[in-house]
Amino acid sequence: MKSLNDSCSYFFLVFFVFFISCSKDHQEKKLSSTESVKHVLDSIANEDSVALWRSLPQSYRSDINNLMHLMGEKMSPQVWDDSFTLVNRAGKVLQNKKALFVEMMETNLPSGMNKEQMEKSLQNFGEILSAIATSEVAKIETLKTIDLKNVAESSGKKILNLILNNDFINHAISQSPEIKAKNLKEALSQVKVEAVSENGNTAIVKVTGADGVVKENELLKVEDKWVEKQIAESFKSEIAKAREELEKISTTFKDNDARVSMVHVLVHGFLTSLENAKSVDDVKKSLDTMNINPLLIMATLSKMTPTFNQTTTTSTSKEEIDNNK
Repeated sequence: MKSLNDSCSYFFLVFFVFFISCSKDHQEKKLSSTESVKHVLDSIANEDSVALWRSLPQSYRSDINNLMHLMGEKMSPQVWDDSFTLVNRAGKVLQNKKALFVEMMETNLPSGMNKEQMEKSLQNFGEILSAIATSEVAKIETLKTIDLKNVAESSGKKILNLILNNDFINHAISQSPEIKAKNLKEALSQVKVEAVSENGNTAIVKVTGADGVVKENELLKVEDKWVEKQIAESFKSEIAKAREELEKISTTFKDNDARVSMVHVLVHGFLTSLENAKSVDDVKKSLDTMNINPLLIMATLSKMTPTFNQTTTTSTSKEEIDNNK
């Protein structure tokens, strides 16, 4: 199943990168490659979450939608739906037990961050999980006919807003010695995009991140859209691989359904113990049963500071920018 996991992970990553950019439906005057990258960054800051879908090449949109439909036909309904039920329960636990989690981590909070900020961050992370777990993607029946444009419109803006306003993320950015910004939105505004070359259907842009790190990105024009070269060259083949694996999945996954269901039962039990926790000791006991170290998780997250020195993008129009003002 490794190839399936790799393929699906690839497409979910591509989807997420594009999902947080933005455009509308107008397709007249095309932006240059550098204007496109900058427009994506501005759109993220403005919480316009329809980026991915309406700026993807039309054939990419059809391919991704069709892949989601095939997943809806081939994946186990019980496993798929229950997986998102678990995600939603985890989100609710973060929201409802945030005070206990923060009390447990009180002596290990990030430098300069107080308990109230940390509680708000956990509330925020929980709401992100719940938003994902209650979207159209979360049910196998809706997956069979899903249009991801609708998911972007219904859930995307909320998720993007939560990310941009997360105290933990913004605190990590404000405390970074490399980034001179108070929060994620300000860091986005500090990214500089310059043209190295643009010739026909190819371009190279230099992106200087908020941390000062410079990277050059190669872009290709696909169906009048600027797409990062690595994705443009592998997109169709990766879609084909994913479809091939999904066509085989009916027997492979059914053999694993019982095993996955057993894991789900264990996770449900773990979440129930957290839902019933009344004290820090109760939370610690629950975490110990799953060998989870929240301090290690928070330490890892604090190191994952966004720098925005590499951007995947597609082209949008000047008319689109005017309409967004």
